[in-house]
Amino acid sequence: MSLSSHAALLSSLLEAIRTGRDGLLCQVSALDVLSKTVQTEYNGLRNDALPISRLPEEILSFIFETGHGDYPVGSSIYRGPSTYHEPSTYHRFEISVLHVSRRWREVAFRTPRIWTNICRVQHQKSLDSIAAYLERSKAVGLDIQISTDISDNITPFCQLLNSHCGQCHSLSISSFWENLVEILNCFSTTLHSINIQSTFS
Repeated sequence: MSLSSHAALLSSLLEAIRTGRDGLLCQVSALDVLSKTVQTEYNGLRNDALPISRLPEEILSFIFETGHGDYPVGSSIYRGPSTYHEPSTYHRFEISVLHVSRRWREVAFRTPRIWTNICRVQHQKSLDSIAAYLERSKAVGLDIQISTDISDNITPFCQLLNSHCGQCHSLSISSFWENLVEILNCFSTTLHSINIQSTFS
């Protein structure tokens, strides 16, 4: 066999190996997705069989409200950022109950009082979590905490909050003067309480 023929054979063999490997990797990826789907379904069925899952929705909702009151933002269960980062909501009580079972998730979404703590941190870009909280809180009174830096563009947040200002029960602001004026312009209703820390620039 000539050198060129041998090289061509090896090249074809390498291509066949790569093709076979890619096919196997696709199968593994598909099996991983299927495994996660089946595991989620299994966990849901197992959790639905537990006695606590058969509690009436009103009682379960009351338990969520009590837990939310016992573990507000700032308590030990909440491990959001203490510095200037996007806010993490994973360790909030209301987020934790979403991961217990499908029924708990559905009941939690129908319990407005556990979605009333609205937190806007410095340098926050995405407002998706805040929008979700505002939607789920329905018409229940809100406790709003706002922290801004001088470089923050607060306008998108104010626009999002604008139609919900009437729900505000208490407002806590830590802000530079320019942002503070824009935030306060959103509120035309009487607040139950307000706490302001402002820095003049």
